[in-house]
Amino acid sequence: MKKIMKQLFNATFEESLNLSDDTFVTFMNKDVNRLPDPTGGKKVVARVVGVLLLAFLIGINYLIAVISTKISAGELGPSPLPTPDINFLPMWLFYLLFFVWVTLVFIFRDRGEYYFTRIRGQFNLNLYIIWLVIEINLLFITVFLKPLTILGMLFLLGLIGVVGYLVFRTKKRTIEYVLYEVERKKDKGDMLIDQVMKLAMKYGWGIVTVGILWKFVFPNSGEVRTDFVGFISMLGMWIAMDIVIIFAESYLYFPYLLQGYYKRKYAEQYRDLEGKTQIEWYGEKYFNKHIKGTAKEIKEKN
Repeated sequence: MKKIMKQLFNATFEESLNLSDDTFVTFMNKDVNRLPDPTGGKKVVARVVGVLLLAFLIGINYLIAVISTKISAGELGPSPLPTPDINFLPMWLFYLLFFVWVTLVFIFRDRGEYYFTRIRGQFNLNLYIIWLVIEINLLFITVFLKPLTILGMLFLLGLIGVVGYLVFRTKKRTIEYVLYEVERKKDKGDMLIDQVMKLAMKYGWGIVTVGILWKFVFPNSGEVRTDFVGFISMLGMWIAMDIVIIFAESYLYFPYLLQGYYKRKYAEQYRDLEGKTQIEWYGEKYFNKHIKGTAKEIKEKN
């Protein structure tokens, strides 16, 4: 088997087109393209909705920090877990993470290129997801450190880390072979992970729907247990959440954003491939400000 020496970010334009063959890139493109046209009408309404959604998302992260603080103070009532000795998500850390997130969003803000607006939006959404996951994990570390002890916590975090490494490595190798069109025989681990992701995409919403219906029919089944079963349930929820995020990041966001990187790198080639004018591709505002009258402008033939 030919050994791949090239790196993920060094593909040529022609090689980058192979990313369209990835099942999960196709899924993400189809899903993201359902979003409203970023240059369409009703911009004021869209901005108001966007601001409200943003405030809601930030509020979730703020609430997680508040919960962590209250749990550390023993103010949330009965729990299967002892009161933590250390709060790993104090309010000052929330504000620090908020500042870092705002800074990154500003650095990678939308600069007006029409073709890149949705991709950049997904990138910034992914930055929020990373912030959210960091906070949730700090919350769980806060509540589980004492009952698990330091050794148990290190083992659990190490286990999650190993799963993350294996899943990401599998997807990274798959993408490399797709990019450079090198055939390979998947090992059992690769096939298992790919099958799990395909099943999750096919039946995931069905499972969620069943869960909602179950909660509606049996509303008391979700009461918090304060015994050993409650402890195991909470621990399992933490592990499951991290594994779901690992799969989503590796199989959905990573290849989709990689394709976005190549669309940015080879913007003119992709524009030409899709048969669009520069105004259609970049948007009139961006074209007039950054391209018109410069060496980048391509005079359209009549």
